[in-house]
Amino acid sequence: MMMSGGVSGSTGMLGDSNVIEVYGADSAEFLLTIVDDAGEIVDLTGAFIGFTVKTRISDEHYIFRKTTDQAAEIEITTPRAGEATIKLTGLETECMDCKSYLYDVRVVLASGFRQTVIEPTPFIVKRAVGTY
Repeated sequence: MMMSGGVSGSTGMLGDSNVIEVYGADSAEFLLTIVDDAGEIVDLTGAFIGFTVKTRISDEHYIFRKTTDQAAEIEITTPRAGEATIKLTGLETECMDCKSYLYDVRVVLASGFRQTVIEPTPFIVKRAVGTY
């Protein structure tokens, strides 16, 4: 089975092909939906999801990582609908330079099947006019 993921903006901005754009120091939430290669929803009951942001793929260390181990980071909101919410805090993006990074998403199903569902994709931090 092959899985793929798609993100949609709840309070953040999304460009084409899962590109995430966020203003530095802003909080944001993104809905992640997982489907299989036939386009069918994947049941996420008991699954683990990891979201990682790095400057470059080759970097040994990541800027930040979020997992379903902490519901405040990634929450599987509707498991049977294949939906989870990725939550970013303003503190996480406040410390980042305004530039393009890379992120990916990996899912491990309850069966142990594991796959990267969003390959390395741009995560862009933009500068806002005001600072509040």
